[in-house]
Amino acid sequence: MTTDDDAATVDARGLRCPLPVLKARKAIKDLAPGALLKVLATDPAAPLDFEHFCATQGHEMVASRHDGDTLIFEIRRGGRTPVEAPKPQIPSAPEPQSLNRCAVYRGRARPGMTGSYLSTPAPLG
Repeated sequence: MTTDDDAATVDARGLRCPLPVLKARKAIKDLAPGALLKVLATDPAAPLDFEHFCATQGHEMVASRHDGDTLIFEIRRGGRTPVEAPKPQIPSAPEPQSLNRCAVYRGRARPGMTGSYLSTPAPLG
């Protein structure tokens, strides 16, 4: 990362997704809110990646342009907290309980369980 013209610069040319965004994220953490970050990239997916990065992290895409094969993005660091994706609700299974030495699962004895923790195998014949 270098600094020129009052903007920190990240040179991510030659890197593929997701590396340009990861380098930008690392560099922008060190900047004060409102500071400008200039990113140079050649990855064709970079415009979409940086739009999403700015939208989800609370930054502003100031400019996006081409200079030959190089894509140039100017991002102003936001001052708000990044938007966090909602955490998925994963139902948890109830903890097995021990009742009268019999494993109980959701109020019923587990199949194959008897008064002791060992069951008698069914006859084969």
